[in-house]
Amino acid sequence: MSAASSPVWETRNLRGVVTKLVDGSHNPPPKQETGLPMLSARNIDRGQVLFDDYRLISESAFVSENARTRIAVGDVLLTIVGTIGRTAVVPEGVQPFSLQRSVAVLTPAENLLPKFLCYQLQSPAIQKHFEANARGTAQKGVYLKTLGQTPIVLPPMDVQTEIVAEIDKQFSRLDE
Repeated sequence: MSAASSPVWETRNLRGVVTKLVDGSHNPPPKQETGLPMLSARNIDRGQVLFDDYRLISESAFVSENARTRIAVGDVLLTIVGTIGRTAVVPEGVQPFSLQRSVAVLTPAENLLPKFLCYQLQSPAIQKHFEANARGTAQKGVYLKTLGQTPIVLPPMDVQTEIVAEIDKQFSRLDE
């Protein structure tokens, strides 16, 4: 294989590999007895979106919050306040939900697999980057501008697919 035809691995900032980078509500609406879920960082764990402990907000508040985040299947959720760096891909069939500021919503561009982005955001190098760039006193957080500057390695799609498959295989072996 000649050098000209070998697969190119690029390093770009996160802002350059996603089509959406927003965080949840900075002023969460009041809790309600009924309504729609508003999740926080505690609801993103072990690669899953958990619906076990959350606040309910009114339908009108949800419409307002959803207009900003537009959470969709395949979006990557990333915790950015408190426990920084946990990720999950929004799965098919999940009920509609909104988010508090502690979670960012990332829509990967066409040339980036959501699960590949999740695994990369959990890598030791990126976790160190978050740790070095987190700000705040009571509770550390990574601001969106800083998050957008996170270096992301972008191999060709077939390589991303192979890497995700191998990581999934290893996790399956660990689960056994």
